[in-house]
Amino acid sequence: DGVDYEDAAVLDPICNAYKSIAQQSKFLPGQDVVVIGTGPLGLFSVQMARIMGAVNIVVVGLQEDVAVRFPVAKELGATA
Repeated sequence: DGVDYEDAAVLDPICNAYKSIAQQSKFLPGQDVVVIGTGPLGLFSVQMARIMGAVNIVVVGLQEDVAVRFPVAKELGATA
């Protein structure tokens, strides 16, 4: 109903990232966050943590992700 398929496709991982950061982890602004994984959910979690006021956002992932996904995580707000 007015939402195109591209936007609808990312709603699930965005909502899961919000639930993980805001509800399940009991995160508070000013805290540090560790995100495990650099897939879509991990990258959305980086964005969510940044938006919600995380000080340091550390991303943990596979060696094969260093060349492509880690730079994206940095662009989205990861600090390490």
